[in-house]
Amino acid sequence: MLEPIDVADRFDEDPDVDEVDAHVRGVMQKALDGLARERRFPVPG
Repeated sequence: MLEPIDVADRFDEDPDVDEVDAHVRGVMQKALDGLARERRFPVPG
């Protein structure tokens, strides 16, 4: 599980939805990439 992202703290009161979306997706992708590096063998599919 990832740490919560405090949108109000990280962005201003009226955040750009695309900017928030890009940030959240980037954080999630970084976590997934880290998990993929830890995998010992490929997952079929």
